[in-house]
Amino acid sequence: MSFLDKVKQTTQQVAADLKKGAAQVQTKVGQLQLRRKADEHAKDLGYLIVRERTTGARVSDEVDRLVAAIVDLERQIEEAKAAEEAEAARAAEGGGAAAGTGPADQAPPAEGAPEQGGGGQAGG
Repeated sequence: MSFLDKVKQTTQQVAADLKKGAAQVQTKVGQLQLRRKADEHAKDLGYLIVRERTTGARVSDEVDRLVAAIVDLERQIEEAKAAEEAEAARAAEGGGAAAGTGPADQAPPAEGAPEQGGGGQAGG
């Protein structure tokens, strides 16, 4: 193998590793956004309960909506974590440069798309 072939191979490996790293960061950011949204709903839920207990206001519909939203966000977070763990296991098994470039290019958009879409859906 010539020097230029080695340089080319190394460059391709670095590019694949950078894509994989960027996808992992994007996944983590998506999980953080989902967690913040769930925390925001939990805070709102707390305020509703205080309002109900102090003023006697009927807030059951709002409570039900927030609980459903939190449950959905928690499900999305768990799915994202499971997908991330599966991808990490797949990468650990493959290990090689040729095996690593395919899944790294294909898997992250599938992981990132539901998270960002889910974060937008739960708002409201």
